[in-house]
Amino acid sequence: MTELLRTLFITTPGTSLHLEGDTVRIYQPDKPGRHILPLLRIEHIVVWNGVDVSDDLIMRCADDARGITWMTRNGRFLARVTGAQTGNPLLRLEQTRAYDATERRLGIARSIVAGKLQNYRQLLLRAARDTDQARRGEIRNVAEQHAAALAAAAEASSITELLGIEGNAARSYFQTLPMLTPYAPTGRTRRPPKSS
Repeated sequence: MTELLRTLFITTPGTSLHLEGDTVRIYQPDKPGRHILPLLRIEHIVVWNGVDVSDDLIMRCADDARGITWMTRNGRFLARVTGAQTGNPLLRLEQTRAYDATERRLGIARSIVAGKLQNYRQLLLRAARDTDQARRGEIRNVAEQHAAALAAAAEASSITELLGIEGNAARSYFQTLPMLTPYAPTGRTRRPPKSS
């Protein structure tokens, strides 16, 4: 049993989950005792094959729009219960129309990338004001590269080109982090991130 970011993960076969008032009761045959978690702390439950979920708990989660996802023992998706979906169907329809219209989709993407690049640039300029003279020039140079990337993003003729501009700007920003923060690692690492 692991609780991470308001998601409860149950991976041990033979475990069963039951509704007990406003809590989830977790029964594991090899761990005697009463193990409960308040439903208020949980937004989603993920269970692996071999874990039983009571009907009462499924119904309560569906009523609360709390999702339950079932996975195979290898971690492949099997099924999901989410309950009633809320939202504006006209909004979803308009989003689909925007996706289907290439120029409109590119315009939205340009706005998102421009916001990201502008935020990077402002943060760098603000940091340059508060740093020593030796690093100030380098930081401002990267901020100017972001200004050029903003102009290039406005003229991008495809999503692929736009993503390339955004990726190059992100790389230069993350390579600058050690100048902004003394203990920041250089660059980014993902899946899984390296620990410092």
